[in-house]
Amino acid sequence: MIKINFTFEDICAWSIVLSCILLQYKTAIFSYGMLLLLTLTLINIFIHKKLYIDIKLIILWLGIFFQQMISLILFKLDFAIFIKNLFSILLIIIITSISHAIVDKDSFFYKYRNFAIFCTLIIIAQSFVVYVLKKPINAILLLPQSDSSNWVEQSLRPMSLFTEPQTYCSFIFPAFLLCYKKKDYFGTFTIFLGIFLSGSSLGIMMIVFLGLITFFKSSISFFKKCLIFFGGIFSTVVIFLLPIFSFIKLKILSLFMEFSLTNFQFKSTFSYTNYLRLIKGWVTFYELPLKEKIVGLGLNNLTNYMEITGTRFSWSKQWAVNHIQNAYFNSSSGIFIECGLVIGILYYYILIKKIKIENSISKNILIFIIFQGFATQIFFNSIFIFWILMYYIFSKNNFWEQEKEYL
Repeated sequence: MIKINFTFEDICAWSIVLSCILLQYKTAIFSYGMLLLLTLTLINIFIHKKLYIDIKLIILWLGIFFQQMISLILFKLDFAIFIKNLFSILLIIIITSISHAIVDKDSFFYKYRNFAIFCTLIIIAQSFVVYVLKKPINAILLLPQSDSSNWVEQSLRPMSLFTEPQTYCSFIFPAFLLCYKKKDYFGTFTIFLGIFLSGSSLGIMMIVFLGLITFFKSSISFFKKCLIFFGGIFSTVVIFLLPIFSFIKLKILSLFMEFSLTNFQFKSTFSYTNYLRLIKGWVTFYELPLKEKIVGLGLNNLTNYMEITGTRFSWSKQWAVNHIQNAYFNSSSGIFIECGLVIGILYYYILIKKIKIENSISKNILIFIIFQGFATQIFFNSIFIFWILMYYIFSKNNFWEQEKEYL
Protein backbone atom coordinates (compact mmCIF):
# COMPACT_ATOMS: atom_id res chain seq x y z
CA MET A 1 0.00 0.00 0.00
CA ILE A 2 1.38 3.40 -1.04
CA LYS A 3 1.50 5.96 1.75
CA ILE A 4 1.16 9.57 0.63
CA ASN A 5 2.76 12.09 2.98
CA PHE A 6 1.12 15.38 2.04
CA THR A 7 1.70 18.03 4.70
CA PHE A 8 0.01 21.38 5.28
CA GLU A 9 3.18 23.01 3.94
CA ASP A 10 2.78 21.04 0.69
CA ILE A 11 -0.84 22.16 0.41
CA CYS A 12 0.19 25.79 0.93
CA ALA A 13 3.09 25.48 -1.50
CA TRP A 14 0.97 24.03 -4.31
CA SER A 15 -1.79 26.54 -3.58
CA ILE A 16 0.64 29.46 -3.95
CA VAL A 17 2.04 27.97 -7.16
CA LEU A 18 -1.42 27.36 -8.65
CA SER A 19 -2.61 30.78 -7.50
CA CYS A 20 -0.84 32.28 -10.52
CA ILE A 21 -3.64 30.64 -12.52
CA LEU A 22 -6.48 30.96 -10.01
CA LEU A 23 -5.87 34.67 -9.33
CA GLN A 24 -7.01 35.35 -12.91
CA TYR A 25 -10.49 33.92 -12.35
CA LYS A 26 -12.92 36.36 -10.78
CA THR A 27 -16.01 35.62 -8.74
CA ALA A 28 -18.58 38.22 -7.73
CA ILE A 29 -16.25 39.59 -5.02
CA PHE A 30 -12.79 38.00 -5.07
CA SER A 31 -10.80 35.74 -7.37
CA TYR A 32 -10.58 32.00 -6.77
CA GLY A 33 -6.92 32.47 -5.94
CA MET A 34 -7.59 35.05 -3.23
CA LEU A 35 -10.29 32.89 -1.66
CA LEU A 36 -7.98 29.86 -1.59
CA LEU A 37 -5.01 31.78 -0.16
CA LEU A 38 -7.16 33.58 2.39
CA THR A 39 -8.64 30.27 3.58
CA LEU A 40 -5.18 28.74 4.05
CA THR A 41 -3.98 31.92 5.77
CA LEU A 42 -6.78 31.65 8.32
CA ILE A 43 -5.90 27.99 8.91
CA ASN A 44 -2.24 28.93 9.39
CA ILE A 45 -3.24 31.63 11.88
CA PHE A 46 -5.32 29.07 13.77
CA ILE A 47 -2.42 26.58 13.86
CA HIS A 48 0.25 29.04 15.04
CA LYS A 49 -2.01 31.37 17.03
CA LYS A 50 -0.21 34.30 15.38
CA LEU A 51 -0.90 36.67 12.53
CA TYR A 52 2.33 37.17 10.60
CA ILE A 53 2.15 40.59 8.94
CA ASP A 54 5.00 42.82 7.86
CA ILE A 55 4.78 45.98 9.99
CA LYS A 56 5.99 48.09 7.07
CA LEU A 57 2.97 47.01 5.01
CA ILE A 58 0.66 47.90 7.89
CA ILE A 59 2.24 51.37 8.06
CA LEU A 60 1.69 51.72 4.30
CA TRP A 61 -1.95 50.60 4.66
CA LEU A 62 -2.58 53.11 7.47
CA GLY A 63 -1.07 55.83 5.29
CA ILE A 64 -3.34 54.84 2.40
CA PHE A 65 -6.33 54.77 4.78
CA PHE A 66 -5.82 58.36 5.94
CA GLN A 67 -5.01 59.54 2.42
CA GLN A 68 -8.18 57.94 1.05
CA MET A 69 -10.17 59.61 3.85
CA ILE A 70 -8.92 62.98 2.63
CA SER A 71 -9.81 62.08 -0.98
CA LEU A 72 -13.25 60.99 0.22
CA ILE A 73 -13.85 64.48 1.60
CA LEU A 74 -12.12 66.62 -1.03
CA PHE A 75 -12.87 64.76 -4.25
CA LYS A 76 -16.15 62.97 -3.48
CA LEU A 77 -14.66 59.48 -3.58
CA ASP A 78 -17.50 56.96 -3.64
CA PHE A 79 -17.83 55.49 -0.12
CA ALA A 80 -18.50 51.95 -1.37
CA ILE A 81 -15.34 52.09 -3.52
CA PHE A 82 -13.45 53.56 -0.55
CA ILE A 83 -14.40 50.60 1.67
CA LYS A 84 -13.81 47.99 -1.06
CA ASN A 85 -10.33 49.29 -1.93
CA LEU A 86 -9.12 49.50 1.66
CA PHE A 87 -10.58 46.10 2.52
CA SER A 88 -8.99 44.48 -0.56
CA ILE A 89 -5.54 45.91 0.24
CA LEU A 90 -5.84 44.79 3.87
CA LEU A 91 -6.78 41.26 2.77
CA ILE A 92 -3.77 41.14 0.45
CA ILE A 93 -1.51 42.16 3.36
CA ILE A 94 -3.09 39.45 5.54
CA ILE A 95 -2.61 36.85 2.78
CA THR A 96 1.15 37.46 2.83
CA SER A 97 1.07 35.62 6.16
CA ILE A 98 0.67 32.32 4.30
CA SER A 99 4.32 32.58 3.21
CA HIS A 100 5.21 31.74 6.83
CA ALA A 101 4.01 28.18 6.18
CA ILE A 102 6.73 27.62 3.54
CA VAL A 103 9.80 26.37 5.41
CA ASP A 104 11.45 24.18 2.75
CA LYS A 105 12.38 26.74 0.10
CA ASP A 106 14.03 24.20 -2.20
CA SER A 107 10.92 22.03 -2.25
CA PHE A 108 8.78 25.06 -3.09
CA PHE A 109 11.22 26.09 -5.80
CA TYR A 110 10.96 22.73 -7.59
CA LYS A 111 7.17 22.76 -7.41
CA TYR A 112 7.03 26.24 -8.92
CA ARG A 113 9.80 25.50 -11.43
CA ASN A 114 8.09 22.35 -12.71
CA PHE A 115 4.75 24.13 -13.04
CA ALA A 116 6.42 27.00 -14.91
CA ILE A 117 8.01 24.53 -17.32
CA PHE A 118 4.62 22.85 -17.83
CA CYS A 119 3.05 26.21 -18.72
CA THR A 120 5.99 26.95 -21.01
CA LEU A 121 5.56 23.66 -22.89
CA ILE A 122 2.02 24.82 -23.70
CA ILE A 123 3.52 28.08 -25.00
CA ILE A 124 5.87 26.10 -27.26
CA ALA A 125 2.98 23.98 -28.59
CA GLN A 126 0.85 27.06 -29.21
CA SER A 127 3.81 28.72 -30.95
CA PHE A 128 3.75 25.98 -33.58
CA VAL A 129 0.06 26.69 -34.23
CA VAL A 130 0.53 30.46 -34.34
CA TYR A 131 3.90 30.91 -36.04
CA VAL A 132 4.08 27.82 -38.27
CA LEU A 133 0.45 27.01 -39.08
CA LYS A 134 -0.46 30.74 -39.02
CA LYS A 135 -3.66 30.09 -37.07
CA PRO A 136 -4.95 32.29 -34.20
CA ILE A 137 -5.66 30.80 -30.79
CA ASN A 138 -8.03 31.62 -27.94
CA ALA A 139 -7.20 31.90 -24.25
CA ILE A 140 -7.80 28.64 -22.37
CA LEU A 141 -10.57 29.05 -19.79
CA LEU A 142 -10.37 26.30 -17.16
CA LEU A 143 -12.99 27.58 -14.70
CA PRO A 144 -16.23 29.58 -14.85
CA GLN A 145 -15.90 33.22 -13.85
CA SER A 146 -17.90 36.41 -13.66
CA ASP A 147 -15.86 38.44 -16.17
CA SER A 148 -14.05 36.99 -19.20
CA SER A 149 -13.45 40.32 -20.97
CA ASN A 150 -9.72 40.22 -20.18
CA TRP A 151 -9.24 36.82 -21.83
CA VAL A 152 -7.85 37.29 -25.33
CA GLU A 153 -9.56 35.70 -28.34
CA GLN A 154 -8.12 35.05 -31.80
CA SER A 155 -4.61 35.88 -30.62
CA LEU A 156 -1.58 35.63 -32.89
CA ARG A 157 0.69 35.13 -29.88
CA PRO A 158 0.80 32.14 -27.47
CA MET A 159 -0.30 32.68 -23.85
CA SER A 160 -0.50 29.19 -22.25
CA LEU A 161 -3.09 29.10 -19.43
CA PHE A 162 -3.11 32.86 -18.92
CA THR A 163 -5.29 35.77 -20.03
CA GLU A 164 -2.62 37.13 -22.40
CA PRO A 165 1.13 36.77 -23.12
CA GLN A 166 2.07 39.55 -20.69
CA THR A 167 0.23 37.80 -17.85
CA TYR A 168 2.14 34.59 -18.56
CA CYS A 169 5.43 36.50 -18.31
CA SER A 170 4.42 38.35 -15.14
CA PHE A 171 3.48 35.16 -13.27
CA ILE A 172 6.25 32.92 -14.64
CA PHE A 173 9.19 35.34 -14.58
CA PRO A 174 9.94 34.72 -10.86
CA ALA A 175 10.59 31.08 -11.83
CA PHE A 176 13.07 32.31 -14.45
CA LEU A 177 14.79 34.43 -11.78
CA LEU A 178 15.00 31.47 -9.40
CA CYS A 179 16.26 29.04 -12.06
CA TYR A 180 18.85 31.58 -13.17
CA LYS A 181 20.12 32.22 -9.63
CA LYS A 182 20.20 28.50 -8.79
CA LYS A 183 22.05 27.69 -12.04
CA ASP A 184 19.24 25.44 -13.24
CA TYR A 185 20.19 25.69 -16.91
CA PHE A 186 17.36 23.56 -18.29
CA GLY A 187 14.73 25.55 -16.39
CA THR A 188 16.36 28.86 -17.30
CA PHE A 189 16.57 28.08 -21.02
CA THR A 190 13.05 26.60 -21.24
CA ILE A 191 11.37 29.57 -19.56
CA PHE A 192 13.59 31.99 -21.51
CA LEU A 193 12.36 30.35 -24.72
CA GLY A 194 8.74 30.58 -23.54
CA ILE A 195 9.01 34.29 -22.78
CA PHE A 196 10.53 35.01 -26.18
CA LEU A 197 7.94 32.92 -28.02
CA SER A 198 5.13 34.68 -26.14
CA GLY A 199 6.14 37.91 -27.87
CA SER A 200 5.58 39.90 -24.67
CA SER A 201 7.63 43.09 -24.82
CA LEU A 202 7.44 43.35 -21.01
CA GLY A 203 8.78 39.81 -20.56
CA ILE A 204 11.63 40.39 -23.00
CA MET A 205 12.51 43.74 -21.40
CA MET A 206 12.63 42.04 -17.98
CA ILE A 207 15.11 39.49 -19.34
CA VAL A 208 17.22 42.29 -20.85
CA PHE A 209 17.06 44.24 -17.58
CA LEU A 210 18.14 41.17 -15.58
CA GLY A 211 21.02 40.68 -18.01
CA LEU A 212 22.13 44.28 -17.50
CA ILE A 213 21.97 43.93 -13.70
CA THR A 214 24.08 40.76 -13.83
CA PHE A 215 26.46 42.23 -16.38
CA PHE A 216 27.30 45.42 -14.50
CA LYS A 217 27.67 43.54 -11.20
CA SER A 218 30.19 41.13 -12.72
CA SER A 219 33.92 41.36 -11.98
CA ILE A 220 35.17 41.36 -15.61
CA SER A 221 37.24 44.27 -16.91
CA PHE A 222 35.71 47.48 -18.21
CA PHE A 223 37.06 46.82 -21.74
CA LYS A 224 35.42 43.39 -21.89
CA LYS A 225 32.20 44.87 -20.54
CA CYS A 226 32.19 47.40 -23.39
CA LEU A 227 32.77 44.66 -25.98
CA ILE A 228 30.00 42.49 -24.56
CA PHE A 229 27.63 45.43 -24.13
CA PHE A 230 27.90 46.69 -27.70
CA GLY A 231 27.99 43.15 -29.03
CA GLY A 232 24.76 42.50 -27.15
CA ILE A 233 23.14 45.58 -28.67
CA PHE A 234 24.17 44.45 -32.16
CA SER A 235 22.88 40.91 -31.55
CA THR A 236 19.59 42.25 -30.21
CA VAL A 237 19.09 44.39 -33.31
CA VAL A 238 19.79 41.39 -35.55
CA ILE A 239 17.41 39.15 -33.58
CA PHE A 240 14.61 41.70 -33.69
CA LEU A 241 14.91 41.87 -37.47
CA LEU A 242 13.55 38.32 -37.58
CA PRO A 243 9.88 38.15 -38.66
CA ILE A 244 8.78 36.45 -35.41
CA PHE A 245 9.62 39.62 -33.46
CA SER A 246 8.08 42.13 -35.86
CA PHE A 247 5.13 42.71 -33.51
CA ILE A 248 7.38 43.68 -30.60
CA LYS A 249 9.57 45.85 -32.85
CA LEU A 250 6.57 47.82 -34.06
CA LYS A 251 5.33 48.34 -30.49
CA ILE A 252 8.67 49.72 -29.33
CA LEU A 253 9.30 51.91 -32.37
CA SER A 254 5.78 53.32 -32.36
CA LEU A 255 6.29 54.65 -28.85
CA PHE A 256 9.24 56.82 -29.86
CA MET A 257 8.42 57.65 -33.47
CA GLU A 258 4.72 58.47 -33.47
CA PHE A 259 4.18 60.71 -30.47
CA SER A 260 5.40 64.24 -29.76
CA LEU A 261 6.30 64.94 -26.14
CA THR A 262 6.41 68.68 -26.77
CA ASN A 263 2.76 69.22 -27.64
CA PHE A 264 1.24 65.79 -26.94
CA GLN A 265 0.11 65.36 -30.54
CA PHE A 266 -0.93 61.94 -31.81
CA LYS A 267 -0.15 60.71 -35.30
CA SER A 268 -2.60 58.47 -37.13
CA THR A 269 -0.40 55.39 -36.68
CA PHE A 270 0.41 55.98 -33.01
CA SER A 271 0.26 52.94 -30.69
CA TYR A 272 -2.37 53.86 -28.11
CA THR A 273 -1.58 50.68 -26.17
CA ASN A 274 1.98 51.87 -25.56
CA TYR A 275 0.77 55.34 -24.63
CA LEU A 276 -1.69 53.86 -22.12
CA ARG A 277 0.86 51.59 -20.50
CA LEU A 278 3.92 53.82 -20.45
CA ILE A 279 3.14 57.52 -20.79
CA LYS A 280 -0.49 58.38 -20.07
CA GLY A 281 -0.18 58.19 -16.29
CA TRP A 282 2.79 60.55 -16.11
CA VAL A 283 1.07 63.01 -18.47
CA THR A 284 -2.00 62.87 -16.22
CA PHE A 285 0.01 63.48 -13.04
CA TYR A 286 1.92 66.36 -14.68
CA GLU A 287 -1.33 68.06 -15.71
CA LEU A 288 -3.04 67.70 -12.31
CA PRO A 289 -3.34 70.81 -10.09
CA LEU A 290 -0.82 71.03 -7.23
CA LYS A 291 -3.34 70.10 -4.51
CA GLU A 292 -4.35 66.93 -6.35
CA LYS A 293 -0.69 66.03 -6.88
CA ILE A 294 0.00 66.21 -3.15
CA VAL A 295 -3.22 64.65 -1.83
CA GLY A 296 -4.11 62.13 -4.54
CA LEU A 297 -7.50 61.64 -6.19
CA GLY A 298 -8.37 58.38 -4.45
CA LEU A 299 -8.13 54.82 -5.75
CA ASN A 300 -10.22 54.23 -8.90
CA ASN A 301 -11.53 57.79 -8.70
CA LEU A 302 -10.11 59.55 -11.78
CA THR A 303 -13.28 59.23 -13.86
CA ASN A 304 -15.45 60.46 -10.98
CA TYR A 305 -13.03 63.37 -10.38
CA MET A 306 -13.22 64.38 -14.06
CA GLU A 307 -17.03 64.26 -14.05
CA ILE A 308 -17.35 66.34 -10.86
CA THR A 309 -14.69 68.97 -11.56
CA GLY A 310 -14.90 69.07 -15.35
CA THR A 311 -11.13 68.60 -15.54
CA ARG A 312 -9.82 67.39 -18.89
CA PHE A 313 -6.36 66.24 -19.96
CA SER A 314 -4.39 66.38 -23.20
CA TRP A 315 -5.54 62.83 -24.00
CA SER A 316 -9.25 63.52 -23.33
CA LYS A 317 -10.00 63.93 -27.05
CA GLN A 318 -8.97 60.32 -27.57
CA TRP A 319 -10.83 58.77 -24.62
CA ALA A 320 -14.17 60.07 -23.37
CA VAL A 321 -14.70 60.46 -19.62
CA ASN A 322 -16.71 57.23 -19.37
CA HIS A 323 -14.44 55.21 -21.70
CA ILE A 324 -12.92 52.09 -20.13
CA GLN A 325 -9.39 53.27 -21.02
CA ASN A 326 -9.94 56.68 -19.45
CA ALA A 327 -8.77 55.59 -15.99
CA TYR A 328 -5.95 53.25 -17.09
CA PHE A 329 -2.32 54.07 -16.27
CA ASN A 330 0.69 52.11 -15.08
CA SER A 331 1.33 51.69 -11.37
CA SER A 332 4.51 53.76 -11.20
CA SER A 333 2.48 56.87 -12.05
CA GLY A 334 -0.88 55.60 -10.82
CA ILE A 335 0.16 55.49 -7.18
CA PHE A 336 1.01 59.21 -7.32
CA ILE A 337 -2.25 60.06 -9.14
CA GLU A 338 -4.51 58.07 -6.82
CA CYS A 339 -2.59 58.20 -3.52
CA GLY A 340 -0.59 61.40 -3.78
CA LEU A 341 3.08 62.26 -3.37
CA VAL A 342 3.39 61.22 0.29
CA ILE A 343 2.05 57.68 -0.17
CA GLY A 344 3.90 57.27 -3.47
CA ILE A 345 7.20 58.18 -1.85
CA LEU A 346 6.43 55.96 1.19
CA TYR A 347 5.65 52.97 -1.08
CA TYR A 348 8.93 53.25 -2.98
CA TYR A 349 10.87 54.03 0.21
CA ILE A 350 9.67 50.76 1.78
CA LEU A 351 10.58 48.72 -1.31
CA ILE A 352 13.99 50.36 -1.74
CA LYS A 353 14.83 49.96 1.97
CA LYS A 354 14.01 46.25 1.71
CA ILE A 355 16.13 45.94 -1.45
CA LYS A 356 19.18 47.27 0.42
CA ILE A 357 19.08 44.55 3.11
CA GLU A 358 18.01 41.50 1.09
CA ASN A 359 19.86 38.64 -0.60
CA SER A 360 20.21 38.50 -4.38
CA ILE A 361 17.04 36.49 -5.10
CA SER A 362 14.59 38.48 -2.98
CA LYS A 363 16.40 41.72 -3.92
CA ASN A 364 15.75 41.00 -7.61
CA ILE A 365 12.12 40.12 -6.92
CA LEU A 366 11.59 43.55 -5.34
CA ILE A 367 13.47 45.28 -8.16
CA PHE A 368 11.19 43.66 -10.72
CA ILE A 369 8.07 44.62 -8.76
CA ILE A 370 9.19 48.22 -9.25
CA PHE A 371 10.25 47.60 -12.86
CA GLN A 372 6.87 46.15 -13.87
CA GLY A 373 5.13 49.16 -12.39
CA PHE A 374 6.53 51.30 -15.22
CA ALA A 375 4.79 49.19 -17.88
CA THR A 376 1.64 47.76 -16.33
CA GLN A 377 -0.69 47.81 -13.32
CA ILE A 378 0.70 45.90 -10.35
CA PHE A 379 -0.12 48.01 -7.27
CA PHE A 380 -1.88 45.61 -4.86
CA ASN A 381 -3.44 43.46 -7.58
CA SER A 382 -3.17 39.73 -8.38
CA ILE A 383 0.33 40.04 -9.85
CA PHE A 384 1.48 41.96 -6.77
CA ILE A 385 0.07 39.21 -4.50
CA PHE A 386 2.09 36.53 -6.28
CA TRP A 387 5.33 38.51 -6.43
CA ILE A 388 5.19 39.68 -2.82
CA LEU A 389 4.62 36.09 -1.70
CA MET A 390 7.74 35.10 -3.68
CA TYR A 391 9.63 37.85 -1.86
CA TYR A 392 8.64 36.68 1.63
CA ILE A 393 9.27 33.01 0.81
CA PHE A 394 12.79 33.63 -0.53
CA SER A 395 13.76 36.54 1.72
CA LYS A 396 17.06 36.63 3.59
CA ASN A 397 17.26 33.76 6.10
CA ASN A 398 13.55 33.65 6.95
CA PHE A 399 11.71 36.96 7.14
CA TRP A 400 9.29 35.69 9.78
CA GLU A 401 12.14 34.62 12.08
CA GLN A 402 13.00 38.28 12.60
CA GLU A 403 10.82 38.80 15.67
CA LYS A 404 10.55 42.59 15.38
CA GLU A 405 9.38 42.49 11.77
CA TYR A 406 5.86 41.19 12.28
CA LEU A 407 2.84 41.53 14.54
